[in-house]
Amino acid sequence: MIIAGEAGEMIGASADGIVTNIEETAQTGVTVTLDMGNGYSAVYGQLKDVRVTTRRQTSEMSRQLTHLRASPFSALNPLHLSLIHI
Repeated sequence: MIIAGEAGEMIGASADGIVTNIEETAQTGVTVTLDMGNGYSAVYGQLKDVRVTTRRQTSEMSRQLTHLRASPFSALNPLHLSLIHI
């Protein structure tokens, strides 16, 4: 799913969970994976200034993950969001 946003906008976790991976890929740039439990994960891409580390628990009080990166290709500044169930 691609969601348009403002460059620099704060991106928060969609639910409580544990950050399991932070990586940079050619497709989604800086990417954070959040394990939400029961086999569900959320993957956020096109990020900058990540505020969390792997194995960090997010909760209702600390769901701020990062900021949205300005896109060099689009005026929409897309947030890449995938919800995965394993």
